[in-house]
Amino acid sequence: MGGRVQVTLQDHTGFTWKKERSKARGHIGISRATYEGTTHTYRTDPVFEVTLIRWRRGYRSKTRRYLRVTDAMDLLIPQRRIFDLGLTAPGVTRPVPQAPTRHVPPGLLPGMSYPETMDAGQVLDKIKQQLRHHGVLKEFFEEEDRPNLLARELDAAFSSDALRNNWGLLTGSGVTRWIPVPQPFGGTRYVFVRVTAAVGTATSQSPRPEVKLTLRDEGQREESRERSTAFTYGGGVDVRGRVGRKGHGEGHGGVEAGVD
Repeated sequence: MGGRVQVTLQDHTGFTWKKERSKARGHIGISRATYEGTTHTYRTDPVFEVTLIRWRRGYRSKTRRYLRVTDAMDLLIPQRRIFDLGLTAPGVTRPVPQAPTRHVPPGLLPGMSYPETMDAGQVLDKIKQQLRHHGVLKEFFEEEDRPNLLARELDAAFSSDALRNNWGLLTGSGVTRWIPVPQPFGGTRYVFVRVTAAVGTATSQSPRPEVKLTLRDEGQREESRERSTAFTYGGGVDVRGRVGRKGHGEGHGGVEAGVD
């Protein structure tokens, strides 16, 4: 008959120290025009286009429907802009542009100009054409890409309206996007796109005495520093006991119990 009691003491300590420094840069640009004077109201029927695309393995299908809502939208448009939108009004004639008589120095344009209209649809088409050429985009239907993050980001960033809204960046450092493209086996590639524009020679002039501009362009820079320390400690006790009887061949059999 025999027994054994084992007591084990444990303890540990730890110390960590972290130093972090970060920088962030950003850009804010505001370009807004306020039109005074005569305005015209138009009641319109908005038309919604709904496209359903299905695909599975080699099967693809596309269904497109149009929904027209009668008299569902009222538009208040300055008289100066009705012809730009393809509209007319009783007793109003289209203004005739004149040859330019004065020029604004190109360096001052970002701070004193506002783009009323911009036709840059070919820019997005050219971007998609290049991405298809390199195999990044694949046509799902004729001249139509498969709906995914890349296609949506390109449409949102480089359409005519999107570029017009970023006039300051477009004529400066450029409108840029880094877009992730998922790859097989969990990999990721990135597509970088930058679009810039330059203002050419003026070809016509049309006064805008009723327009007030709100223009602002600023850059932001933020720096932060962080330091942290941590100290950890701990301990424990392990008690084990065994009682049993020796058998033939000097073996030991019995019951063992422990407490941590």
